[in-house]
Amino acid sequence: MWWKRGKGIAQRGQSVVEFALILPVFLLFLFGVIDLGRAVYAQTVLSNAVRDGARAAVVATRTNDQVVQAVIDAAVGVPLTAANVTISGTRQPGTAVTVSATYVFVPVTPIISRIVGTSLRLTASSTMTVD
Repeated sequence: MWWKRGKGIAQRGQSVVEFALILPVFLLFLFGVIDLGRAVYAQTVLSNAVRDGARAAVVATRTNDQVVQAVIDAAVGVPLTAANVTISGTRQPGTAVTVSATYVFVPVTPIISRIVGTSLRLTASSTMTVD
């Protein structure tokens, strides 16, 4: 009987060692997926914000500062500043206006940031024609 009890303890010990070996790899994968999700979210918000800014630039007579503020207001969850937003083109009927923005994404996980770099530059632009 004593040998069966010892075998059960060895089995549990083996499971603990296997779990300890797999846990870091699993956590790296999990946090990598979380960082990837954050980057995709930031890119999507940035794209939608510049689209809103381009729309604001062509539908109404707004100043560049108002268009930049429209982009910043639309970028919920992505901290943009006026220095990150550029507007090019004239706002005459029949011409194109391009609104662009850049955002520097920083991964949360230090190991992931060593793989992809300490920061990732995300850019988005939208061009619309003034009617």
